[in-house]
Amino acid sequence: MWKSILRPSVTPFQHRLRTYAGHAKTQEPGGYFLGLKSGRPLYFWEPYWYIGFYGSFVLYFSLEYFAPKVGPNERARIEANRRMAQRGEDAKAWPFPAS
Repeated sequence: MWKSILRPSVTPFQHRLRTYAGHAKTQEPGGYFLGLKSGRPLYFWEPYWYIGFYGSFVLYFSLEYFAPKVGPNERARIEANRRMAQRGEDAKAWPFPAS
């Protein structure tokens, strides 16, 4: 009688083996992730969404990359040459004064 009181009915090793879901612990399944195949069929709207979403990124960055790089100094030089041409001055002699 004293042995049953002093000794626990479940050892720590047995306690680790117990599961509270009602079945014994097994190894994880080695198949598909969450039971889904990797090549699932797409909904009808998914290709349009992917093309529109990622295509807009590709279009934006390609236009940004190939856009002419005109900074403030370049714009000022173009405007100065346009005004000098309107006055009849030679832009090649610039920045020297007109003779």
